[in-house]
Amino acid sequence: MLEMLLLTAVTLAGGVWAIRQQRRRAPDDMPALLVLARSGFAAMHKPHETPTPVALETLLLIVGGLRVVTAQDSTRLLWREVLWVQPLAADDNGMVTLQLHSQHAQQWRVLTLTLSAHDMLGVTSALKRSVPRTRWARPNDPQPAWYRARLAQQSLQGEITKGAEIGVYLVGQWLLILHADVVYAKLALKAIRRVLAVVRGDKPREGLVRLYSRSETLLLVSPSYHALASDIALRADCPLEHVDTRAKASKTL
Repeated sequence: MLEMLLLTAVTLAGGVWAIRQQRRRAPDDMPALLVLARSGFAAMHKPHETPTPVALETLLLIVGGLRVVTAQDSTRLLWREVLWVQPLAADDNGMVTLQLHSQHAQQWRVLTLTLSAHDMLGVTSALKRSVPRTRWARPNDPQPAWYRARLAQQSLQGEITKGAEIGVYLVGQWLLILHADVVYAKLALKAIRRVLAVVRGDKPREGLVRLYSRSETLLLVSPSYHALASDIALRADCPLEHVDTRAKASKTL
């Protein structure tokens, strides 16, 4: 009887230990379900960076996502973190490139994969089962775009106070305010109702972009203000207005 109790205690203790070990197991130890590719190129990069491809050793399908293994490192990407899938054109050598835009904690990351058409078919099949179609780019959707800008405030007297330099990243359904790859704010493009591009009389090379959404107004200062305002209005499918404060100043004089 005592031996049975001891055996039961040891078995239960072993089970508890195994459960604890499983809970403590690092996410990077998730077992692979399937090898999707053993060759190709991969790059994990910030939105404003040009990807530097590294030779891919293995691309694995794991529980809840992918693992990308190169000679330099091993990176895990979960399906729930993928917010935009951007297929790119195939090249003349039969290689296909795909970009996966994801948010991990407060960091926005871009995984660029270049694989053979056969291997990419397996990747896209896994993606279609796990990532909603609303997060996929359509054939005529614009490519992601990055603009340098500053957040700004305008006083009642019209004085402009500029804040820290940020990046405005337009990708899929989102307008992101980023500092390097850290997400400061994320605004749905469909929430933008009106875009105003303002030529500044005091600094004509640095214009203003004012965004009017359902609940707030956002003011940006950018040397590429015209292109930025036009791009936002196009993606948000909303009116774009131009204001030249130089003309108003001359009329006042």
